[in-house]
Amino acid sequence: MNIKGFLCLAMLVIAISSQAQDLRVFVNAKGKVGYADSSGNEVIKCQYESGQPFNISGTAIVSKSGKYGIIDSTGVVRLPLKYTQITPWNAELYLIKSGKKMGLADHNGSIVLPANYSYISRLNCYGRALIAIGGKATQNDKKTYMANAKYGIIDSLGNILIDAKYRGLYEFSNYINGVNSQAGNAC
Repeated sequence: MNIKGFLCLAMLVIAISSQAQDLRVFVNAKGKVGYADSSGNEVIKCQYESGQPFNISGTAIVSKSGKYGIIDSTGVVRLPLKYTQITPWNAELYLIKSGKKMGLADHNGSIVLPANYSYISRLNCYGRALIAIGGKATQNDKKTYMANAKYGIIDSLGNILIDAKYRGLYEFSNYINGVNSQAGNAC
């Protein structure tokens, strides 16, 4: 790509982000949620039960009839409103839940990791996360894990590094200053 092409692309991204940044969550008299510009003009119809502010990528999480999805700053649905929960997972991906199953989707609404997993951890400092299939949610030292599950590891882009087929898989273990410690504590 030449410098002109790059500059045009950069200006387009800035324009789209600034439009999304200017939109505010707006609640009408009936309690429905939409989005309005800085002058208070309704830009995206008030039709949702809830809506979060637009992120830097120009997308927002909305809900309707108890189901969640993602829209862009023009109101186009990027991820259908069919999930029981959607939360930001990292700067590029959302954690999606369909019932008790979890997966990952990007800001464009593409499914990166299908909702087939019983657990997806937060990323550690190395940009890795545990995934689990099956098992029962259990807490130990204020951390949730899936007892009797099959574990694997993914990277920050949702790529599977180790298939979820191992029992008792630990994310990482480090030997630092003569002490064996979990990587989450060592980073």
